[in-house]
Amino acid sequence: ASKLPRIHWLEATGRESIIFYVVHFPAIVIAYRLSQHLDLQYWLMVALCAGSGFGIPYIFYLLRNQLRFLFRFPDKRALKRM
Repeated sequence: ASKLPRIHWLEATGRESIIFYVVHFPAIVIAYRLSQHLDLQYWLMVALCAGSGFGIPYIFYLLRNQLRFLFRFPDKRALKRM
């Protein structure tokens, strides 16, 4: 069986998929509301929402080491103290 070529950016997206999953929807909602507030044309609103849906999660992905606390469960010892 032949192996498919590796796609490194797709592998990285899979490993860190929680970032993309959690961030994309709020980014799109905020972009949509901003486009309504600015009364943008439809095509511009679609471009803004699509760009936000991909771009903002990608920025969070690039900053994942600094923002790790947003995407991890607290450790069990911290939960016991609560």
